[in-house]
Amino acid sequence: CFDYNDAEKVRGFEQLGTQTGYMILDDGTRLFVRITFSGNSPALEFSDDGLVWYMAGISLSGVSADVDTDRKNCYFCGFSTINGTGEIERTEDGSYVFIYGTCCSKSPVAPDIFYSNVGRGTCSLKITVK
Repeated sequence: CFDYNDAEKVRGFEQLGTQTGYMILDDGTRLFVRITFSGNSPALEFSDDGLVWYMAGISLSGVSADVDTDRKNCYFCGFSTINGTGEIERTEDGSYVFIYGTCCSKSPVAPDIFYSNVGRGTCSLKITVK
């Protein structure tokens, strides 16, 4: 069941656009995945239960800090899941694949966000259960 007070204690969900999904691993368990941002790049976090999250040190392609633009920061990240169910697609070779997108802007508020660019990429992950 959903408990609002418990939900508020989960770090990072106040960020609009944070998206969560899950991968079904070889042993049948679910590994939850969240896309958020770290500096100028979208980044992945993982969780065993969907409540306690940890950074995996996996940053996805974002905007280079060396690029001469005021739209270097990533906000409102999201990624694709199978028919919007939250399940991340698994390919025949056992890797997990999703398309991700983010708004690239100087800041997440008006008026800067109105002039944002949308970045897109494809991520392929290989997860090994030990």
